[in-house]
Parts: sequence; structure tokens; C-alpha cells
Amino acid sequence: MIISEKPGQVYSIAQDNRPLPNAIITNMTFNEQGYSIAHYSLGTDTYIEPERYSHPAIYICITGKLQVEYKENDARKMAMLEPGGVFVRPAYVLCEFRSIQDCVYTEIGFPLDANFHQRLKEWDVFYLKNMLRYSEEGVSRIDLIEGDNLRLFLLAIQKGQTGEEVQSNGETIVTVLEGYLHILYNGREEVLHEGESFLIEDGVMHSFQVSDRCRIACLSVFDSTAG
Repeated sequence: MIISEKPGQVYSIAQDNRPLPNAIITNMTFNEQGYSIAHYSLGTDTYIEPERYSHPAIYICITGKLQVEYKENDARKMAMLEPGGVFVRPAYVLCEFRSIQDCVYTEIGFPLDANFHQRLKEWDVFYLKNMLRYSEEGVSRIDLIEGDNLRLFLLAIQKGQTGEEVQSNGETIVTVLEGYLHILYNGREEVLHEGESFLIEDGVMHSFQVSDRCRIACLSVFDSTAG
């Protein structure tokens, strides 16, 4: 396993990383070649002191409210994240994180030379499920981060679509942003509802079916030591 999550079963990042009062809990699930995935749990009014980081990252709010304060051109600014909200932190920018109420969020870090979508270079808060429209062709896709070890992309899938059974390359966390998704995984069917995730293991046969349209985020990682 490359990612430290629950393989082959439906799970909830929010439920598995519940905040505790006055506590900061970090759950690092992937860290390789400058790419990382970590879940943070912050009790209400808990904060991470201002720091500068040598790599860029994006932050996805899972539950609660997260306040981010940062400096841009010597001006102090603030962004507020609610569930589904995303904030991009460039490298070498002073940032402070504070939970306004019990908060769980995911940090995805990547190196300076990673390819990432122009939208991720903007400072304002945006929402993943609003970035991609449904297409009459059935499935639309947008790539947000693409690197040697990690890719983040979004899919919008129309009602009634069925995906061809394929063998996974690398490991992929599928998270439902809107609607629900049927996954046929290694001969059994699982249903993911909004806010739930599923880790597809490397080399496992799988396909999907959508009875009603849905939007999903896919976070794939690859073993750099594989031949």
C-alpha cells in the first residue's frame, strides 16, 4: 500500500478524523517525492501558528469552518473555508490556520515543478463541485494537479453512464462531491454517497455505474520505485 487509508471499502474522512477539544491531530496518508496527502483535525478555536512553507499546497475543507490568514504584498488577508471549499497556498507565503468551529481538512502538497491548473493559482476560495459542468457526452473531466507521483482530477458523470471495467494503475481515492456512485470492485458492488470516499488498490479490476448524475474527485498516487 502506498496510501494509508482503508483499501476496498467505503469510508468517511470526516468520521475517521473527528476533532478533539483544543487539539491538533495530523494524519499523514502519503508522503513521497515532494507530494503529500494529510488530514488535519482542529478543535474549535484551535490554530496553527504562522509559518512559511517551501512548497505549494491546496487545502480542502471537509467539515466545520477554517479561517486562513496570509500576507500578500505586505497586506494581511483572510479566507474562510466551509465544507467543500478549497484554498491554494503558494510556496514561501506566511499563513496561519484557525478553526472557527470543529474542523477537518485535507492538505495536498506538491513540488514547485508540478503541473497544476491555472485556477489553482488564484487566491480566492472556490468549490470543487462547481469547477466542472456536466456534459452531454456523458463524462467530463478537468485535471487540477499532474505530477510523477500524484494526480488530482475531477469527473462529472451524467445519469445512466456505465464505465468499462479496467485495471487500476496506481492507487486512487475516489470522493463523491455530489450525488452518489456505484463502484463494481473486484467482483462486488459498493455505493458511495456524497462526502464518502473509496480507495481503489493498484491492479484491481473495477468499473462504475451512475443511476443519477454525480461529480467526483479522484486523487491518484503512483509508486516511484515501480519498474
